[in-house]
Amino acid sequence: MIFGVAEVTVYYQYFYQKKYNSPKYRFKPTPQAEKKIQIFLDLLEKRYSLETLGLNFFSNYFLFQFNRTHNQVFQRFASKAGVPGRVQIYDIIGKTAFQYWLDRNTEYDWTLRDNEFYKLNKVSLKEVESLIEAPPGMIPLTVIRSEEVEKHRFHNEPRGFLNCIEHTSLFNHRSLNCVTCKSKNDCKELLKNNYEHIYQERGYGK
Repeated sequence: MIFGVAEVTVYYQYFYQKKYNSPKYRFKPTPQAEKKIQIFLDLLEKRYSLETLGLNFFSNYFLFQFNRTHNQVFQRFASKAGVPGRVQIYDIIGKTAFQYWLDRNTEYDWTLRDNEFYKLNKVSLKEVESLIEAPPGMIPLTVIRSEEVEKHRFHNEPRGFLNCIEHTSLFNHRSLNCVTCKSKNDCKELLKNNYEHIYQERGYGK
């Protein structure tokens, strides 16, 4: 499993729900947020190689970051009434946050699953990890890494659409390359007309 924008979105949404007791909260990243998430993934790739990272790493990472910001006051998002704002995705996966992760004392990593945030908010790692590892019959969250290479190869170039037609399964809303592509609407229509089963599996026929 290669982690991407979708998996980071799931982790952030779950921990946000726990932090603010908002089970109905849904995180829909803006294009800017998606780019920030991709920068985060690039940092992980350079530091570790994403292929080596799994659920255990991401669970520990988000536990660390949400515990670090547990009692933090976010005045920059404060309302006019002076009420502090809430934690944002940038506070968790931004370059500053990532540096905090790198600078942590790894000898105490064993406490991550027993920290204040974890206990106070009754976090269930099995629950969030089950959202990533979709059971049989459900659509997996991951994108196909080999396809992402092809989608990125000529991204938003005239020959890019043809390259995707020849080498990929076309539009996938979980792919950052797809959602930022100029040809995404035509690509999605082509997917519908030629590969209806994939179109349905990705949830577009509902």
